[in-house]
Amino acid sequence: MKVLVISMDNEKGKQRRSHLNYDYTQIQGCVGSDDKDPYVAEVKEKLFRRNNTFQKTYDGQAGAFASHIKALEHIINNGLKGVVICEDDAIQTRGLPEQMPDEICLLSGRLEHPKDWRQTKKWRKTIGPDITASFSEGVNQIDYDVYRWTVICAYWVPSVQKARELLDKLRFLEKWRAIDIMLSKHKLINQLYYPAIYKHHDKVGSNIQTYDKTGIVIDYLDIRKI
Repeated sequence: MKVLVISMDNEKGKQRRSHLNYDYTQIQGCVGSDDKDPYVAEVKEKLFRRNNTFQKTYDGQAGAFASHIKALEHIINNGLKGVVICEDDAIQTRGLPEQMPDEICLLSGRLEHPKDWRQTKKWRKTIGPDITASFSEGVNQIDYDVYRWTVICAYWVPSVQKARELLDKLRFLEKWRAIDIMLSKHKLINQLYYPAIYKHHDKVGSNIQTYDKTGIVIDYLDIRKI
């Protein structure tokens, strides 16, 4: 089993990696403003941009999307199997089970209202906890009629074949949005592991011991909202 961590080689990336509590191989994150990067160039050919979207936001989405493509290509090009892809704000909370699924599977993430973003804040406080309480231990099928998910900070890729299938499905789509939105909207990942193997934290420079107080996503719930 191998862990790939998407991370930039800058001060922010170094700070985030200093908190990681597992062994990993770094995948150099793509800079979304670097149009000469072939991964970024591919993404920007399809990435939707609203008229009011700031350039920095757009470049950030492009860089993140390109980085995940790069990680999946790394799996394919190196013939890897049994791989976890993490972003550098994914902190491991428990060991991976010996038996992992044969499909791509979320190992962390955040549950959202299934259709209306405007209702998400209230939904996270009320409905989200009831949904996670209904999950069984181990692999669960994602019910997109009841919820969707965001925050693609950790997921399981079992084989070269599944990595290639995911990339093929993404590339078949005419328009792209943020990587987590695309994967959820088009139901390209259909399983999640509960309890989550990783927790998400995007507060760079925070003391690792205060993470649970400063706001993170644990077991698919944003604890800042409940």
